Amino acid sequence: MTAAPAVADPGPVAEPGPAAVEPGPAAVEPDPSQPDPVQPETLADALAAAAEAGSGTAEEFADAVAVPAEGPGSVVLDGEGRISATVFWAGSGEAVLDRVRETIGDRGSVASVSTVAPAAEVWVEPVLLDDLRALPGVSGVTPALRPASSRAALTDRLEAVRGSLPAALESRSGTAETALRPSTAATASACRALPVETDVPLRSDLARTAYGVDGTGATIGIVSDSFAHRTAPTSWDDDVAAGALPGPGNPCGRTAPVTLVSDAAGGADEGRAMAQLVHGIAPGAKILFADEGFGDFAMAENIMKLVDAGADIIVDDISWFQEPYFQQGIISAVYERARAEHGVLTIAAAGNSNATATQGSHAGTPLSSWQTSAYRPMECPAWVPIGPHDPLYGRTDIDCLDFDPGPGEQPYDLLTMAGAPGGPERVLTTAASIGEPMFGVTTDYELRFYEEDASGAPQPLDRILMFGAPYPGAVGGFEVKPGTKVRMVFIRRSFDASASAAPAVFIGFALGATAIAERQFMGDAPPASPVGDRVGAVTLGHNGDGSALSVAAVPWDAPAQLRPFSSLGPNTLLFDRVPVGDPAPAPAAPLPAPLTVSAPNVASVDGARTTFFNVPENTPDGIVYRFTGTSAAAPTVAAVAALGLSYAPGATADELRAALAETARGASIGGPVNPYDPALFPDAHVFGSGLVDANALLAALPAPNPPGPGPGPGPDPVPVPDPDDSDARRGSGDPVDLTNASGSPTGRLSATGGTETPFGALGAGLLALGAAALVAAARSRRTRGRGHRSATG
Repeated sequence: MTAAPAVADPGPVAEPGPAAVEPGPAAVEPDPSQPDPVQPETLADALAAAAEAGSGTAEEFADAVAVPAEGPGSVVLDGEGRISATVFWAGSGEAVLDRVRETIGDRGSVASVSTVAPAAEVWVEPVLLDDLRALPGVSGVTPALRPASSRAALTDRLEAVRGSLPAALESRSGTAETALRPSTAATASACRALPVETDVPLRSDLARTAYGVDGTGATIGIVSDSFAHRTAPTSWDDDVAAGALPGPGNPCGRTAPVTLVSDAAGGADEGRAMAQLVHGIAPGAKILFADEGFGDFAMAENIMKLVDAGADIIVDDISWFQEPYFQQGIISAVYERARAEHGVLTIAAAGNSNATATQGSHAGTPLSSWQTSAYRPMECPAWVPIGPHDPLYGRTDIDCLDFDPGPGEQPYDLLTMAGAPGGPERVLTTAASIGEPMFGVTTDYELRFYEEDASGAPQPLDRILMFGAPYPGAVGGFEVKPGTKVRMVFIRRSFDASASAAPAVFIGFALGATAIAERQFMGDAPPASPVGDRVGAVTLGHNGDGSALSVAAVPWDAPAQLRPFSSLGPNTLLFDRVPVGDPAPAPAAPLPAPLTVSAPNVASVDGARTTFFNVPENTPDGIVYRFTGTSAAAPTVAAVAALGLSYAPGATADELRAALAETARGASIGGPVNPYDPALFPDAHVFGSGLVDANALLAALPAPNPPGPGPGPGPDPVPVPDPDDSDARRGSGDPVDLTNASGSPTGRLSATGGTETPFGALGAGLLALGAAALVAAARSRRTRGRGHRSATG
């Protein structure tokens, strides 16, 4: 690794003005009494230093290091003040583990050893993080930061029911589905305390009745924060007694309980709320649960446990900020293995990170991220170092990213914060990534933020550090004041010139981007372009890289309206995926060309009632709880897929995934309407193919022989449509008659109406899928259950 060379001739400079670079004192020689400034400084280094200085609680670490004090992005501590971290190694794992255990002694423990990578999860006193990293054979130590789930903390009441399903969905029997039912009118069945409000917009009640299915035969694995840690306002047992979950004592006769594969991480029991949504739509489906773990590698382990437990469908609502942006990381790789080797359909919440500009010429345009296809180096201004104790102080061998895509240069992007001065501060949680593969990171960088004072001069605000090997990302969070202007600076401290002198860069605000009213640089290319600067795409990691069906959110009672927080795509992949199970993983090879992956792929509904989660709403009948966010939308898609699998048990994961998208509803027949400029953000990068439709899905799948099982005990179904109502699936015009080369029909799926594939191309093999594959599957049906996991059984 070599230090980044200073730019001798910075070239043209931006015109003077509020955004111009201020002059400063000439660089001075480094103080020899200070630590070597070239030494890479990571989040683990900073946490260890903070612990040495006396920090011991999450709040104290937040004060000392740029991480939030609580929630996503905060450090994970146990009751004894020990931090959760992952130790990576190269060489003999047993020898490294012996050194790790010896170093930790009685000041921590090795909690688990990974089977998907040379790594182990440890609990250790934070002051020991540097000692662990210095051990022979250790290639990296990364602290665990809490992930984000994709629930939305809305505080306003949901809009009153307005709008209706259009006449295009009128059944052949002449019974029109005219309106969505308000919660005040929706009644629970005789055995269930809550109505299934998702049924009407997703037409899952019609599918259960028309096709005689209820999810029986399908097993859904859920990955989220926790399941059985809360007892108020309801407990797991309370939910079973209310008919909201299956188990002994369920009044609907659904007595097979949810199986907890892992529930050790602790949390708000978001997984239990997801299970309630699944059970409402597919009451006959078997449900498994596994927690998120304490890192992406731990979550990958739990995903494989769900596969081993027999999951046919796995859905998660978790976003790990350390997941690489330009490569499919370990969760994505495990999802791809689950699909390819075990026939598992994988589904993920797209995320809730979107925000739009609220002022300026770009008002209404998404702004939650910024990325460039090639790093543009320029000389860092003199105000970047903040004093003699700054590791950058006196260095002339660093450079800064030029954010200006034009002929000028500017070493920062200027962010204008929303709100009036003096208002409450907001937290911006940042997730950045460099265009280098995991296990092959050669660039050392950091992000810094400066608040402009009344004179326009920059004052230091905070700095975001790299996560540490083997990750290419930087993660952190800091507070911003309303009405202020904040400069965002990307500083490259060193890099390997033989690898790439101009890697791609991604900087996203995973949480809190609604605090930004305007940003100076809005890119010079649309988000789907493989080159140039792009703004707005913020589906991170497995939530949008094609390894799972990515789900956007619309309100259950207004499904034509996209949720404003629902994350947008697309994603850009530059490298092959991370290897799984390799004891000595090498950096993945670059792809022949950048791959643009469309995401989200479909939309589904959120805001439906649960017994306890997550937004309380006062009603004339008392407090009810509504679950909002793509976290709520994703499990409903899993439940709809379970109905499809119950009806067509021979359908493969790829066939179900393709059919879910092919049969989704477009805007003209009750699906979502794109609120953004389609030239910048086409439907394929906003909500994919449209709103998932259970009745249309089953109409497109090959009919079973013999017919599938009839619905068991549960909510009473409502009006029965003709199953063959697939003439008006999409909002993109008349459906296309899919035929083969000889002109004979190949199936019943309509066209997607898009010009780009809605899924990632890596490993999915979806481009060639269609109705012909579904019909072929009907002819060579395989038995579901454990027998579908591999050719050898």
